[in-house]
Amino acid sequence: MSRFLSAQWFDDLRRAQPESVGPPTITLQQVVTGTPDGEVRYQVLVSDGGARIERGSVAPPDMTFTSDYATASAVASGRLSVQAALSAGKIRVGGDTARMAANQPLLAGMDPVPEVVRAATTWDDGSDGNGGGSQGA
Repeated sequence: MSRFLSAQWFDDLRRAQPESVGPPTITLQQVVTGTPDGEVRYQVLVSDGGARIERGSVAPPDMTFTSDYATASAVASGRLSVQAALSAGKIRVGGDTARMAANQPLLAGMDPVPEVVRAATTWDDGSDGNGGGSQGA
């Protein structure tokens, strides 16, 4: 078991993801504050072939989403939808919203966290279990 957004979690994710999904069509930057390891940044690189998560910043982001650890954990585990978190003001958004809208079909239903990783993740945010959803990271 590895804690969500820990170095071990990113290692598990790297091993479970496909090596390549093609050049990214859109790059989404995630900034998560207040994690046990401080601020964590990662990117979701989305292409026609799927999506990959890379720790840090590997490409200029088209959009940046910022949230606290509890919100990121709730969304990633499926206990909270992205839409509900946005509506409640728990996620701040910056960047090229037109590009995001243009790529909505590509993003619809996207979940870059393999189920094998989600099932082996602990959610150290005060929740009581994995949740096990498919809302993405």
